[in-house]
Amino acid sequence: VGRELGVRYLVEGSFRETGSQLRIGVQLVETAAGRLVWSQRFEGPRAEIFDLQDKITEQVVAAIEPNLMMAELELSRTRPTGELLAYELCLRALPLVQASATRQGVEEAIDLLERAIALDGTYSYAKALYCYAHAVAYAARWFNHKQARRVIPMADDVLLDHRDDPTSLAYVGHYLAYVGRQNAKGLQALDRALALNPNSFAALHSSGWIRSYTGDAKGAIELLHRALRANPLAPEFGHGLSALGYAFLIDGKLDEALSTLEKAYLEAPAFGITQIAMAWCLARLDRWEDASATVLRLLAHDETMKVSTFCAIMPSAEPEFVARYRTFLKEAGVPS
Repeated sequence: VGRELGVRYLVEGSFRETGSQLRIGVQLVETAAGRLVWSQRFEGPRAEIFDLQDKITEQVVAAIEPNLMMAELELSRTRPTGELLAYELCLRALPLVQASATRQGVEEAIDLLERAIALDGTYSYAKALYCYAHAVAYAARWFNHKQARRVIPMADDVLLDHRDDPTSLAYVGHYLAYVGRQNAKGLQALDRALALNPNSFAALHSSGWIRSYTGDAKGAIELLHRALRANPLAPEFGHGLSALGYAFLIDGKLDEALSTLEKAYLEAPAFGITQIAMAWCLARLDRWEDASATVLRLLAHDETMKVSTFCAIMPSAEPEFVARYRTFLKEAGVPS
């Protein structure tokens, strides 16, 4: 198939039937080497074949994009550095942005993306990922607001590009709402991304975060459940769990929030937003000793953390919510 159609990747599947039960296997394969990139097995009763078909479609579409990105990254690493093209530079930058574990990693990603944009000034995906990297640096407080806002014109350029790439729209929608404080414009871009690809992890994940920040907790919970269900192997899965826990917190579902945030911490322990949300949740549950222990662990990882700086970067549309957040964090032991 790879030779005849000239394609690098192939989705193939098979099924077995036992009585009234169906077992369906789906896998994504690199055709040149026959290398397995991704696989999943689905089971269900024959009577629910249409529901099973929808489930398979949702998970295959959601899994293909990030797994293809990672497969392409592995291929690009085998080529001499001097032959890197703009797309391959983006592939190198993507896992650094997704991990968002260190300032050095994100700054390296920004450098790679600047090189990609210099090679092709019309490359919207590179511009969109560049904007998203600035949002990540701002959330981690490695960039101040002025530094993060400097690429707003580039985000606007991506929106003016009519190629309609859902991932690019998701990245700039998140950036414009979170950093640019342009909630309506950001949500419009995210809604368009979801209209183009309802199963895009990037679009579902970013839409969940932004809707949490703007007070639509129930909408955020629904979107984040879809994202996590569709692609449990996404590199940003831990960040998605953190977003879901935060949405539960806003919705007043404290037990669900704490359980989800604890899972998020295990998935991505360096993601500071998870720990500060856990501290707030524990304080609201009157578990002050646990809240203080969480704060001490957070401060051991980031001794610069303060209530004032965290609240300054939190783009909540509800001042009362921010005030409550500030009070509980102070009482849990986060410095003013």
